[in-house]
Formats: sequence, C-alpha cells, structure tokens
Amino acid sequence: MLLVDSAVLPATILKVLEAKRLLSTAGAKTSSEAARMSGISRSAFYRYKDCVFDYNDRAQGNIITLHAILRDQPGVLGALIRECSQAGANILTLNQSIPQSGAAAVSMSIRTPELKLEPPELVSALSNVPGVIRIEQILGE
Repeated sequence: MLLVDSAVLPATILKVLEAKRLLSTAGAKTSSEAARMSGISRSAFYRYKDCVFDYNDRAQGNIITLHAILRDQPGVLGALIRECSQAGANILTLNQSIPQSGAAAVSMSIRTPELKLEPPELVSALSNVPGVIRIEQILGE
C-alpha cells in the first residue's frame, strides 16, 4: 500500500477516482456512463477501480490498513487471518511480498464495523500471533 501525492499520478488514475465518485453520488448510473463522463475507457476504469481509493473515502468507510512483518514460516499468515476472523474483521485486501531475509511484508485493509475489538486492541492481539515480527496500523481510524 502506498500513499502518493495526486500531483504525480497519471491522469487516468485521477479520472478513475472521478468515475468512482460519480457512481457513489449517483452522478452516473452505470460504470460505462461514469467512465465516459470522466473521459476514460471502460477498460481503464475496470483495470484500476479496485486498486485506487481516495484516502478520505476509505477512512469514512470504517476501513483500517495494517502493515505487518511476518516470519517466513508455514502457517504464520494463516494464523494472522484466523485471529482477524475471530476478532470480527472483514479482510478486504491482503498483499504479501516475497520473503526476503526470512521475513515477508504483509498489508491488509480491514472493514471495522463488525470488529469485537477497537483497532488498537486488534493490533495488539495480532502482534501476539506466533511469527508476527511487527504490526502497525498505517491508515484509518
């Protein structure tokens, strides 16, 4: 997960965000209409729509993003996912890098309304999962 200044993004990415805004505010009825109104192709919209988010929209949607460093051992990621599930977390995205020097970076976006714990308590619980070297909340409330 990256946080990038919109000034350096290609115009297509910004137009995808505009199309998503049009859909969410009923300014457009379909994805095709939103893409056309934003000046991009439908294929460009579909290529990026699930990968590009406005930070403020995500924060308002009760979504947090966690970043963890996990030991490169069988079952560590599975145990982390199980702990999230037991806490009522709905994992929306999960990305794991290729392990280097015995550890792998993992980022997860989690929808929080069903959480049984407050986000700091979730981070604390996840930090106790065997094989978790470090975990922190990097986005969201």
